[in-house]
Amino acid sequence: MDAPNPILITVINMVIVFAVLYVLGLLIKFIHYIDPTKSKSKKPVKVGKVITKKPKPVSSYNYIFNGLRLP
Repeated sequence: MDAPNPILITVINMVIVFAVLYVLGLLIKFIHYIDPTKSKSKKPVKVGKVITKKPKPVSSYNYIFNGLRLP
């Protein structure tokens, strides 16, 4: 008896894996659809002002080939 074709086995396994992933994706979408903990209000949330600092200028002679700072 000949051994089964390894490419056929690989294709069958890939079909099974992607079918399981598709079903899990549908299950996740269904759970998100019926989620009882999801808030019903659509009010926008206020966000505070973002404070950023300007970076210090960098001299090119302070760096070596890979960008590490010299002592």
